[in-house]
Amino acid sequence: MSVFSFASQRSNIVLRIAGERAESVLDRKLQNIRADLVQIDEAWTFVQKKQRSVRPDDDPEYGDQWAFLAITEHKLITAYALGKREA
Repeated sequence: MSVFSFASQRSNIVLRIAGERAESVLDRKLQNIRADLVQIDEAWTFVQKKQRSVRPDDDPEYGDQWAFLAITEHKLITAYALGKREA
């Protein structure tokens, strides 16, 4: 295993744990949100390589990824979805 691969796996573990803890806190604290305006937005990123460089034998998670966000006028993200964009 290369040093880069080990560091990448460790980063993924840390991010997953942080995300799970944040989700737990937000589920408890953010309830009955009142918003007059909710904007839906999307953000593009990629995992390991851009989609045009993905080979058939690469991990299916490689390539383009999207974050779909619901954002209130107070800049609070009330809902999100992450992953590949489906046609």
